[in-house]
Amino acid sequence: MAAVRAHRTGKCRPHPSSDGLLRTRRYVGKSRQENSWRDALFLSSNVCLDVAPSLAEHSLPRLLEEGLYTTLNSDDPPLFNTTLTDEYLKVVHTMNLGLDVLEQLVQNGIGASGLPEAQRKKMSLEFRQESERLRKGTTVHDEAQFRRSNSR
Repeated sequence: MAAVRAHRTGKCRPHPSSDGLLRTRRYVGKSRQENSWRDALFLSSNVCLDVAPSLAEHSLPRLLEEGLYTTLNSDDPPLFNTTLTDEYLKVVHTMNLGLDVLEQLVQNGIGASGLPEAQRKKMSLEFRQESERLRKGTTVHDEAQFRRSNSR
């Protein structure tokens, strides 16, 4: 566990007693891909804590290229002045990742959530259906109709 010292102004810094802990991750086995680790990425806090030098230099694209099960998270929103929506927007604006990648990050987040399996499956299906509708350029204007169509 790393202790974080937050400042009202300026850059956040890890407490000196946690030196190196935020940059080091141990994996059992010969490579990351041989493990069942799920990489949870906190873009804003990674940059704030100097785990990544900048958003543009963050390891997210490389981790995705390696095929790792990766989720995007907001860490501690009040401390790092971010939201999950902000984190996705940062990915869009700085990493130039495609819509397929963004949708996979959302699906990974649903899959890694602590929700019961039935709820995860339902949420995943709803997200997939809505994504398909948006890709086709159609939107659901009637909230009641949307709910009825998904309750079947």
